[in-house]
Amino acid sequence: MLLDVRLEAPLTPQDRWDPVPAQVDARLSVTTGDGDHVLGPATDDWGAEQLAPPDVARAAQDDAERLAAEAQAEGRDLVETRVDAVTGDIWVFDDAAFVPASLDTSQSTWTLRGAGRRNWPEETVVVGPGRSYRPPPAEGPLAPPGTAGSTDAAVEPVPVALTPEAARAAELGVGDAALVEAFGTDVPVTVAALVPAVPGTLSPRAALLDRDGLVRALAVDDRGLPFPTELWAATAPGEETAVIEALAGRDDVVSAAGPASRAALVTDATGAARRVFWVASAGAVLLAATGIGAVAATLLGGRRPEVAVLRALGMPPAAQARSRALELGGVVAASVALGLGAGLLVARAVVPELARSTTAADQVALAAPLHLEVLPWASLMSVGAVAVAAVVLAQATRVRRQALDTGYREEIR
Repeated sequence: MLLDVRLEAPLTPQDRWDPVPAQVDARLSVTTGDGDHVLGPATDDWGAEQLAPPDVARAAQDDAERLAAEAQAEGRDLVETRVDAVTGDIWVFDDAAFVPASLDTSQSTWTLRGAGRRNWPEETVVVGPGRSYRPPPAEGPLAPPGTAGSTDAAVEPVPVALTPEAARAAELGVGDAALVEAFGTDVPVTVAALVPAVPGTLSPRAALLDRDGLVRALAVDDRGLPFPTELWAATAPGEETAVIEALAGRDDVVSAAGPASRAALVTDATGAARRVFWVASAGAVLLAATGIGAVAATLLGGRRPEVAVLRALGMPPAAQARSRALELGGVVAASVALGLGAGLLVARAVVPELARSTTAADQVALAAPLHLEVLPWASLMSVGAVAVAAVVLAQATRVRRQALDTGYREEIR
């Protein structure tokens, strides 16, 4: 990450033994080990307060040449020395246009031109984002008021997202402006959004600042953004496992965690509870299938005389089997529908609050929406449906056999 570029002046006031101004005509390029250029499109909008863009420097040079030609035509000097007869002060009036040193950051190779002791700044020049050329203020008793300018560069507010708890504590809302003390300076911010939480922290009071805007704000005070200790990134859906494995194999990555890693299970507060509930659901399905089978077996013996009576009344065996199957299947379907409806209502009322109760008091309270895990739910429902269908089919087969048994007589004592 390239934060800024710092250029040292070729000559300083301490260089007293070299009165000849040093002409600066330099080129600067930066490449990575792979040969990729670092400067260029990414630094096109970079600048410095003491170095002007090429077009500004050319315009100033044209003005200087024009003023020099006019002075020569009028027979006067651009630089005039006057002595105040009252105070004895000596004033030097310079009507020449100041031509600043130039810096071109639009190409992959930067170009710098200037002259030491004339227009090249003596202090260190910082080139970075959010900086632009500021002409030197006019000085002297005849300078127009207000030309000294302000030494504070205009800083655009940095977009920030706040957690609801932080917004309430600061009494801020979306669109409000504020100052945030960060990295040793006051950063002007604008609240862009309210978010439930901020990645990397469980604190209920947290802020998420735009990185590029923060870099520009810090550059005004000649500060850089510290290197991060943790990076959060989003992947394409389904690529979490591959990305985590690739990052975990790098020597320059200390650790990598995410939804597909084992480390992420530690932060899943409701994971253990969900697994217990699914095991309980599987047991409930098995218990229900066993109970339905037991009831069907009991009914086969208890309603045996009914089969003989219906056969005597002329009801065919197939019709009796179909009627008993529809009866048991309808009762089971109605029970399942009522059970699912009641379970959904109870889950909506209890499960979100149960999930939130696992969060510590000093941690951010995340939303706990009720979500149906379709795959395990469909698997359990399919297993239950197959078990019920087997019981219904077995009962219908037994009822048909009972109806075909003409030798059965009910014993009455």
